[in-house]
Amino acid sequence: MTDISIQDIAKPDTWDFPIKEGMRNAVMGISQMIGHKINIDLIKIQQIPNDNISIIFDGAEAPAIGIYLAFSGAANGHFMLAHKPELAYKILNMKDTNYSISKNLRETEQSTIGEMGNIMGISFLNTIRNIFKIPLHISTPVILFDKAKALIDIAFTEILQEQNNTFMVKSTLDVNQQAVQGTFLIMLNSNLTQISLKSFGENMLNVKDILHTQDVVYAR
Repeated sequence: MTDISIQDIAKPDTWDFPIKEGMRNAVMGISQMIGHKINIDLIKIQQIPNDNISIIFDGAEAPAIGIYLAFSGAANGHFMLAHKPELAYKILNMKDTNYSISKNLRETEQSTIGEMGNIMGISFLNTIRNIFKIPLHISTPVILFDKAKALIDIAFTEILQEQNNTFMVKSTLDVNQQAVQGTFLIMLNSNLTQISLKSFGENMLNVKDILHTQDVVYAR
């Protein structure tokens, strides 16, 4: 792995800063929803080969949660933010201390996780739209509770046909004064990344002044 300097991050061919801000705003939205403060420390942003996606979920048969949206405007396509269920369970437990991960999700619990997914997906894409200053209309999210393989199949069919890598964000969340490790996969159509990067070069020349100081590392 190779460290990326502030100068490298500020180049218009990188997504580090937009992904950081998107994740921060997504977590802030969830924090407001549940009425508990959640802090996020983005430790590492990596690009991983698409063939390795299932490993992040501990195998293709492992359960996963996907937040799936369509967008149109400056670019047309789909977006998915996926993660392991355990992170949602820990946040859910902040709202309902009687909840146990070992039991099946009740309808109200599924609804709460779905609401969290809605907030995360829309907050993330709204941040991308605002940073790049591009017209982008965002659909209502679809929340997917399924095996990792099912989410991966959708991603390969609708999102990843023209790219070989996927963004992975490893973070530490401070949830109810407990450090919780969270890993997120961020899958974007290549046409959005191309348009956004062009806009980034035109609109974000001062990005170095507003970058946060967490380390960012690319996987090679």
